[in-house]
Amino acid sequence: RVRGYKVMEPTTLPVHLRKLPQNEVKVNVDIKTQIQSKVSKLLWKLNRDPSLLFVFLFILDTLGTLGIVNFVSYTEIDWKAYMQQVGDFLAGERNYTHLRGDTGPLVYPGGFVYLYSVLYLLTDYGTDILAGQYLFVGLYACFMLVVFGIYSRTKCVPWWGLLLLCFSRRIHSIFVLRLFNDCFAMFFLYPVSYTHLTLPTNLLCVDLG
Repeated sequence: RVRGYKVMEPTTLPVHLRKLPQNEVKVNVDIKTQIQSKVSKLLWKLNRDPSLLFVFLFILDTLGTLGIVNFVSYTEIDWKAYMQQVGDFLAGERNYTHLRGDTGPLVYPGGFVYLYSVLYLLTDYGTDILAGQYLFVGLYACFMLVVFGIYSRTKCVPWWGLLLLCFSRRIHSIFVLRLFNDCFAMFFLYPVSYTHLTLPTNLLCVDLG
């Protein structure tokens, strides 16, 4: 017996270790035990407080989203129609029944018109789709930051739930491959949910009112 270690008898060693010197076996067992202990502690901390993963996953997810923009083909569904509708608005048309695009008449409220009018001007009258995608990457990053904050405040979501969120194909598609107006609706909704988690009860009642 060596102080701090329990020496294994040669007859009890696994076959693949019997040819190793005893001191190497002790070192290998000790390193393996330390690694297992550190991994267990890390998983326990992540399960108790997944905020430790936030910064890493946020940066990784944002870089991955930029990669999607550059390497995955854009899907045209509504963007062109959006630009046609707000283009008519910016040209002076104020009658909703006359604001139309390839997909039909404008059915969204005024907030949509104002928001996409800004995008219309920032994307060279809606023709620079790549610039629009980069703008939506910024919107997506802000959205995810708020969602991560909600997950952290609730302390109910396990650490691996954050991975599922980052790997969501649907969210990435809606934000950066299709540029849907739903992104803005969710972007404004989730901060409201976050304030409901952080405000004192008396202020929350005023907020809800």
